[in-house]
Amino acid sequence: IGLIQAASASGFSAAASPPRYELSATAGQKVSQVLEIYNVGNANEQYTVKTNDWQLSGEKLTFHDELLPNSCREWVKLERHKITVNRGDKRPMRFEVDVPAGTPAQECRFALMVEGTTPAPNQIADNINLPVNGRLAVIVYLAVGGAEPVLTVANLQMSGKTPALKVSNSGTAHGRLQGVLAGTDSSGKAIDFSVSSTPIMAGESRLLPLTPHLG
Repeated sequence: IGLIQAASASGFSAAASPPRYELSATAGQKVSQVLEIYNVGNANEQYTVKTNDWQLSGEKLTFHDELLPNSCREWVKLERHKITVNRGDKRPMRFEVDVPAGTPAQECRFALMVEGTTPAPNQIADNINLPVNGRLAVIVYLAVGGAEPVLTVANLQMSGKTPALKVSNSGTAHGRLQGVLAGTDSSGKAIDFSVSSTPIMAGESRLLPLTPHLG
């Protein structure tokens, strides 16, 4: 859907734009943004909107209702916690992040969670239904006080049969690698590789797989 993130499940069909936010602010500043929530289903729907903390471990992304240590979610105010969107339509939902005065340079990260309000039946076996709710998450990054990544490529190594770059981030905000890496295969033939755009969190290292351009 381009710049729209979508999620669908039985009884739930929603999309949101933009798919993520990468914002900046100074200490003591209030940042206001608008999330567009779309109903791509065939009936009018009501959704709940809330914040979550999240953690990325390897390729596993987990969300948390409870406040994690150093969470900045208490800075966040939502315009509303429930929103009704007619089928085929969209509605805006405003949120604000009020950064406290004196906040040192750091990255505030949280997720905006959009969930259906009515669980839908999901048949997992004959005569057994397990109600489920669909949801989508829009990730928000807010760099406070000039927080920024400092990325260092340590080496090129193999991850299984896939070449990968080991990248470290010694900065104060997440970063991503972008671009194409030029190389040669075992026969000396030139080949280009795309670098994974998976985020590297501040203080972390990550192996980023390289995908060859096969022509």
